[in-house]
Amino acid sequence: MEPNSSVHSEHCDQQVFMRKWNSSSLFHPQSAPVFLLNPQGEFIQANFKFKEVFGAQIIGRHYHEVMHEEDISRADEIFLRTLKGETVTADGMEFQCPEGVRFYQITTMPMFEGEVVNGVFCIVLDVTEHKMAEEALRRSEAALRLSLHIAGLGKWEWDIRHKSIHLSEEMYVILGLPQDSTKEEIFACWERVHPEDLAQFNLTMKRLLEGHPSSVRLRYHHPDGSVRHLEMMGELLSDERIRINRLIVTTRDITETVENEEKLRNSEELYRLISENSQDFITLSDANGCIYYVSPGVRHLLGYEPEEMMGKQRSFYYHPEHRKDAEMPPGKDMHIATVRCLHKNGHYVWIEVSTKLVCDEKGNMTKQLGIGRDMTDRMAAEEIVLRSEKLTLTGQLAAGIAHEIRNPLTAIKGFLQLLDGGFPLRKDHVAVMSSELMRIESILNELLLLAKPHELKFYQRDVNQIIHQVVTLMETEANMKNVVLSFWPWEGSIPVACDENQLKQVFINFIKNGMESMPDGGELYVHTEIRDQKALVTFKDFGTGIPEDVLARIGQPFLTTKEKGTGLGLAVSFSIIENHNGTVMVKSELGKGTVFTVQLPLAK
Repeated sequence: MEPNSSVHSEHCDQQVFMRKWNSSSLFHPQSAPVFLLNPQGEFIQANFKFKEVFGAQIIGRHYHEVMHEEDISRADEIFLRTLKGETVTADGMEFQCPEGVRFYQITTMPMFEGEVVNGVFCIVLDVTEHKMAEEALRRSEAALRLSLHIAGLGKWEWDIRHKSIHLSEEMYVILGLPQDSTKEEIFACWERVHPEDLAQFNLTMKRLLEGHPSSVRLRYHHPDGSVRHLEMMGELLSDERIRINRLIVTTRDITETVENEEKLRNSEELYRLISENSQDFITLSDANGCIYYVSPGVRHLLGYEPEEMMGKQRSFYYHPEHRKDAEMPPGKDMHIATVRCLHKNGHYVWIEVSTKLVCDEKGNMTKQLGIGRDMTDRMAAEEIVLRSEKLTLTGQLAAGIAHEIRNPLTAIKGFLQLLDGGFPLRKDHVAVMSSELMRIESILNELLLLAKPHELKFYQRDVNQIIHQVVTLMETEANMKNVVLSFWPWEGSIPVACDENQLKQVFINFIKNGMESMPDGGELYVHTEIRDQKALVTFKDFGTGIPEDVLARIGQPFLTTKEKGTGLGLAVSFSIIENHNGTVMVKSELGKGTVFTVQLPLAK
């Protein structure tokens, strides 16, 4: 293919250039780096500046050796295009030089010998600083976009000189506009500003255009029908020298914040009304119990002015005997205690104190909220009720004792009258009187145990061993009554702190009750287990069951369904378990049987 005149002219220019290659201008220290490659891509000529940057031993090396590996394929493409006679300019080429990676703009020109390209002449311009500035700007803009997105901020820019406007994606969302909205539609959206806020909005825009950074809060009628609260902050960028006249405004939807502020104001107002007018008093203490707020209600209850209590420890006002009762139990965040508090006049007043711990996000206690309530009248009323209950219980006990003892005394009295009338006293008569006296003694012993239990002596024992001993003891009686007594123990020991003899008495009572509820015989199961760090002992029979009205009052003295029962056995059993910090649960169904479950704390 014949070269055209322009190519031929270029040949001539390049030949002239080659004749001037050794000109001093190319080797001047301030000149741009230039070099010449042969058709194989090897350096055959380079000026002083290029050798200064890439090393004096550059001649004879291949250009691949100074290129960044990611740009080699791109450099090959440029080199081949130049060998075909094309002049090429490429930006941002990475070169490896002794001082590190640098970015260059490179221009390559074919060097002709006749009509054949026998070399590639290259001029390089260092654009590293420009490239790094562009990259920094790109990262900065990306970080700004990310920050605005995370913060929920919208941004709009108004180029006043060119009358154009640009909105960020978040801004379209805030204003409820589609992203293909026209400039006119965007400007028209400000007509949705609440009429009461329009004057303030216009004033803010005027100040911005005058060059004063300003902000404004306003209400905006969103296209979805809701009224949103927006906060805008803006600044004017203006520089006549570089012809900039642009308004930049960030916008944030603060509807939720405004609503929360309103709720907080209402809450604070309600709290103030309650705090200042309640008959109870409220205290706030720090983590160490030092009071820093007291509501006015303290005047009525304790006679102090709120300021008199501030700075003092809460415990200072508790009666010494009740300070431990008012302490927060370990692992709890709320506690209610009835204590005596010191009145300003020197006497003590019964107060119910509710304490709530307030913790931060990490779970660390920051303050203690206390509410004090006057308990004087309630304590007096409870004392009256307690005395009444004691009198009622005394009457019940007296009636029960009279009823239970009258029958054996009648038999004894009858035999004594026979003896007094001259009738001889037979051996069977003595046996009857002895039996009746033993019955009276049994009633009195159970009554004394219920009324005043003996001092408990606690030792660690295995519940399984206690039950095994009781079952062994009761098997003979069970066989006589045609009852199958089965024990299903928990695998492993069940340690509890207890008075062993008293627990045996309880377990015997429950087994006897179960057997007596099955007059025709049956099955009675005893089962032990550990659940939720508690020892559980279950007694299950398949007897007649307990009526619902009796079940609701079970455990009360002299309450029984047996023809000859005293009702004291269950009352004593319940009292013993309660003294062991345990509980008794009873479930029963008429005709199907009863389940007694004893729950005791495991020994530590």
